[in-house]
Order: sequence, then structure tokens, then C-alpha cells
Amino acid sequence: MFRPEGGTGATEITWEDLIRVLEERPEWLARVRQVVLTPDLLSLPEQVRQLVEAQQQTTLQIRELVEVQRRHEERLAGVEERLGRLETTV
Repeated sequence: MFRPEGGTGATEITWEDLIRVLEERPEWLARVRQVVLTPDLLSLPEQVRQLVEAQQQTTLQIRELVEVQRRHEERLAGVEERLGRLETTV
């Protein structure tokens, strides 16, 4: 049963009515979330944002490492080539 503000009688509302009211009153929806959800669940959006940011940083670092590895491979190939030429002259 739902008692309208300022009303004295009880009125039955449906789930659809409740959802509509919560959509119209974001502050009520926020309060319902606080009551229904645990602090761990309420903190999930922020934790996911932090995880996404950390993953983006990790991806960037891996790209940098791949580039460094590519340059090292190029240098090593050059060193091997020079070493091969040196071995044939000695």
C-alpha cells in the first residue's frame, strides 16, 4: 500500500507505478539503492573505472615494451651481422 503525500487513505500501487516514481525522482532511487545494495556493490562502478584505467595503462606499457623489444632485436641482428663479418676476416 502507498499513501500519497498529504493523503490520508491508502492506495495500492503496481511495480510499474513504483518504477515510474523512482525514474521521476532520482533522489528516491538513490536512497533505495543505499538501502538495498551493500557498500561493496555500491562501490563497484568506481572500482570498475579504476580497473579500466589500470588496464589502459597496462596496455600502453605493453605496447612500449613491444617497441623496445623490436629495437633490441634490430640491434642484435646488426651485432650478429657484424660479428659474422668479423669471424670471416679473422
